[in-house]
Amino acid sequence: MITSTTKRVVLLAFAAAVALNASACIGKGKAPPPAPAPVISKY
Repeated sequence: MITSTTKRVVLLAFAAAVALNASACIGKGKAPPPAPAPVISKY
Protein backbone atom coordinates (compact mmCIF):
# COMPACT_ATOMS: atom_id res chain seq x y z
CA MET A 1 0.00 0.00 0.00
CA ILE A 2 1.48 3.31 -1.07
CA THR A 3 0.72 6.20 1.26
CA SER A 4 -0.02 9.69 0.00
CA THR A 5 3.27 10.92 1.47
CA THR A 6 5.27 8.33 -0.44
CA LYS A 7 3.37 9.12 -3.62
CA ARG A 8 4.08 12.84 -3.16
CA VAL A 9 7.80 12.21 -2.64
CA VAL A 10 8.00 9.98 -5.70
CA LEU A 11 6.19 12.53 -7.86
CA LEU A 12 8.47 15.33 -6.63
CA ALA A 13 11.56 13.26 -7.35
CA PHE A 14 10.24 12.35 -10.80
CA ALA A 15 9.38 15.99 -11.57
CA ALA A 16 12.84 17.08 -10.44
CA ALA A 17 14.49 14.48 -12.68
CA VAL A 18 12.38 15.58 -15.65
CA ALA A 19 13.20 19.24 -15.00
CA LEU A 20 16.93 18.51 -14.76
CA ASN A 21 16.80 16.42 -17.93
CA ALA A 22 14.85 19.13 -19.77
CA SER A 23 17.23 21.90 -18.70
CA ALA A 24 20.21 19.77 -19.74
CA CYS A 25 18.67 19.17 -23.17
CA ILE A 26 17.84 22.87 -23.59
CA GLY A 27 21.44 23.72 -22.67
CA LYS A 28 22.59 21.47 -25.52
CA GLY A 29 20.13 23.10 -27.92
CA LYS A 30 17.75 20.13 -28.01
CA ALA A 31 14.06 20.00 -27.18
CA PRO A 32 13.24 18.11 -23.96
CA PRO A 33 11.85 14.62 -24.54
CA PRO A 34 8.22 13.99 -23.55
CA ALA A 35 7.69 12.33 -20.18
CA PRO A 36 6.98 8.60 -20.52
CA ALA A 37 3.27 8.02 -19.92
CA PRO A 38 3.63 4.53 -18.36
CA VAL A 39 5.84 5.93 -15.58
CA ILE A 40 3.32 8.66 -14.74
CA SER A 41 0.29 6.34 -14.83
CA LYS A 42 2.04 3.94 -12.44
CA TYR A 43 1.64 6.55 -9.68
